Amino acid sequence: MRSRWAFTTLGCWADWRLKSSKTLVRALRSSGAGSLQVLFYGILPQVLPRFVTFLLYRWEVIIRTTAVVGFIAAAGLGYQFRLDFAFFRYTNVALLLIVYVLLVWMVDLISAGLRRLAR
Repeated sequence: MRSRWAFTTLGCWADWRLKSSKTLVRALRSSGAGSLQVLFYGILPQVLPRFVTFLLYRWEVIIRTTAVVGFIAAAGLGYQFRLDFAFFRYTNVALLLIVYVLLVWMVDLISAGLRRLAR
């Protein structure tokens, strides 16, 4: 699973690198910039907003997935929900549902704010 995520991330990074402006890279090269300077001053400023947006999207997906996976089978955010539901502790279930909704809402707000900053 981790290798798949790393492969996807590297693939997205390579795609963004190919979509970066070639004229800016050429201009930096012709002015005598080295490889690291081209990376930090030419490629990263163009690619970083897309990369941050991708990371925030993955963060949102992971938060939601852990709740679902924990409820179904494995340990995760939904595990305690499943236990409380099985033992008929409905006040705890209601509290956990409220916490899950607030957690997802907060993640969405934080990622929306950071996406605005990344543009």
